[in-house]
Amino acid sequence: MLRPYFRFDRHLLKDLCRLAHECLLEYLRATLDLPEGLPGIVMTIHTFGEYLDFHPHLHALVADGLFVRSGLFYCLPNVSLKSLEELFRARVITFLVDKGLLPPERANRLEAGDWRL
Repeated sequence: MLRPYFRFDRHLLKDLCRLAHECLLEYLRATLDLPEGLPGIVMTIHTFGEYLDFHPHLHALVADGLFVRSGLFYCLPNVSLKSLEELFRARVITFLVDKGLLPPERANRLEAGDWRL
């Protein structure tokens, strides 16, 4: 349901990448309780799917923890990523509403789990 916003304004894809990075950083820092921790992330944007249809998504290599300035690495414990998924979904929806692209009533439906057109 959100793909058309990115299809017709490709500049939004860099924002999608930025939002993913911000969510990963926030999630890792909160989970490890390291507010100054630095992640190791390599991310790329793909705009096509298996059949070369428009399917914007991100591929990311993410270190499973955080580095601190002293050079130490703190490993992420075995935790659920559900809260990261929910955070990213909420941030993307809020971003599109703030840009005036997604009507608030549709955003409310999406946040409630109603993804029907």
